[in-house]
Amino acid sequence: METVYLFTSQTCAPCKVVKPLIEDLKEDFPNFNWQFIDIKNDPKNLAIKYSINYVPTMIAVVEDKEVGRHSGSVMMGYYTLLKKLRNN
Repeated sequence: METVYLFTSQTCAPCKVVKPLIEDLKEDFPNFNWQFIDIKNDPKNLAIKYSINYVPTMIAVVEDKEVGRHSGSVMMGYYTLLKKLRNN
């Protein structure tokens, strides 16, 4: 199954802007396994595993392999990543 990780932080202003828009994308792409990760509360250490240096960052994963990522507040990048994941 395709997994989408969205890494955010409660103190990140761009994250607060992006998160509601990502929720809309979640409705448009319901077949993905969506995981929202707060980098300050990450018991599985996924932020370390995927070398997250900037939030917000979305990572697309298929069979535990990263197939793409997008960081920042430009929403078109998130949409493009999800379309790519859907077409895998």
